[in-house]
Amino acid sequence: MSTTSNEKLTLGIIGCGWATVNLHLPTLRRMPEYDVVAIADMNLEQAQAIGNRFEVRHRFREASELMAYPALDAVAICTPPGDHASLAIAAINAGKHLFIEKPLTLTLDQADRLVEIVTRTDRKVLVGFNLRWHRLVQQAKALLDVNGLGSLTLMRTVFTNSMLHDERIAAWRRDRSFGGGVIQDLAVHHFDLWRFLLRTEVEEISVSACSKRWQDEVAVISARMANGILVSSVFASGTGERHELECYGEAGQLRVSCYRHDGLQISSNDKSGLAGRLANATAKAMALPGAIVRMRYGGEIFASYQAQWRHFHDCIRAESPVGCTVEDGRRAVVLAIAATESSLTGHPITLKP
Repeated sequence: MSTTSNEKLTLGIIGCGWATVNLHLPTLRRMPEYDVVAIADMNLEQAQAIGNRFEVRHRFREASELMAYPALDAVAICTPPGDHASLAIAAINAGKHLFIEKPLTLTLDQADRLVEIVTRTDRKVLVGFNLRWHRLVQQAKALLDVNGLGSLTLMRTVFTNSMLHDERIAAWRRDRSFGGGVIQDLAVHHFDLWRFLLRTEVEEISVSACSKRWQDEVAVISARMANGILVSSVFASGTGERHELECYGEAGQLRVSCYRHDGLQISSNDKSGLAGRLANATAKAMALPGAIVRMRYGGEIFASYQAQWRHFHDCIRAESPVGCTVEDGRRAVVLAIAATESSLTGHPITLKP
């Protein structure tokens, strides 16, 4: 098989739930890099309906049937996370490149097993933390990587949505034991962002408040990073739509609002703040033409999925390094488990180096 960088990937998707229908398939159908040729779901009627809607030719009830389809280059696992490990191992054994939605697994044993297997294969495996490819997060990371804010002291984040009471949302998303609740479903995104942006590991994590009425409907989580930076994050489901992060340093601050095209704001600690205002105004003007195009296709969050899928294609066809590895996925699992333990015990959890 040719491995030219512009060659299409044939892709099969396992799981026809909300993320597949509303995020992945609408993105992939606009990408010439992909040909989605097969889908599988235990509810075959659902698979048939989604196949008709997105013109996917082959529909299966069993994941094993999809993975046996010889024309597939890669498989995407978009099932509830309790099934991720077994399906991922089967896909790797079938010789497929692999995309795994977050969280990687629900248990550390499963995550360790996956890490062990992936280290022995030449297949590319990408974990689906799409925020790593968010345009404004990428810009914020570029600034932080060159210490543009000076020595950092604090990060604050918030991630809320209105999905909890949406009848279209599967019941497992409300139940922590199946990978639901705000810790597994929302906070795990930011656990990965903490490490990605701050370039260090979590030393201690604590859940200071957690609503258990709907299996972790709301959580307030704090952390201390190994380099001393403090993190405070708020997560809530069944409220409004908000997705922001802030970083504070000795030389300045930045704020990212993930749902806005002009959502990156940078300010310096000089008294006038003029330089920061001019930089923000210039950045907004330069971002506007691209933002108009992105808004036609769902805005900045949807653009991050497109960038993520383009990266996966480049990992395989151009043999570029994987931008979010199973080890990254494993570390987010460790933090989710520690946060859940803290919410149950009421005590902070110290993590091993």
